[in-house]
Amino acid sequence: MKKKEKLSVDIPTIEEIENEQKRLRHRAVYQRTLRGTIAVLLVVAAISVLVATLWMPVLQIYGSSMSPTLEAGQIVVSVKTNQLKTGEVVAFWQGE
Repeated sequence: MKKKEKLSVDIPTIEEIENEQKRLRHRAVYQRTLRGTIAVLLVVAAISVLVATLWMPVLQIYGSSMSPTLEAGQIVVSVKTNQLKTGEVVAFWQGE
């Protein structure tokens, strides 16, 4: 049989333990803050998509029928409404 070897173990000092506790607390606060920030960004992104889809669609102009007011390739933000007046620009989306 082999003889059991004694392993030397360094016992950390109080200062090292306190520093490690501070590091772990800082890490926990950082992770909590990061998760909260990501959650807020996801909610803002979801709300933005809903607003853009339901109330203010973003459209790209195709063709030159509205020149010189609107040129082909321009991006416009429209507002959905049922109340149209003479002289207003009207946009529609035709699904394919």
